[in-house]
Amino acid sequence: KETVLVEVGPRFVLNLARIFSGAFQGAVLYNNPSYVSPNNTRAEAKRKQAGKYGYRKDSQAASVKRKEDLPPIPDEFGDVFA
Repeated sequence: KETVLVEVGPRFVLNLARIFSGAFQGAVLYNNPSYVSPNNTRAEAKRKQAGKYGYRKDSQAASVKRKEDLPPIPDEFGDVFA
């Protein structure tokens, strides 16, 4: 019988951010310039959502203003049942 390797679950990947000379302190020996903190990623996503919300609210306000500025449409049959 042939042995088959089956992968269970996602792979665990560590992204190196910094290497210190001591345990969590000391001089920085290595700093990864392409590392982006998950907090920064989440904050950027929230800023994008906030921008979409503001754009939508501005569009809604402009739509209401346009509708208010339209001249009233005369009702031809308004006095039939009066």
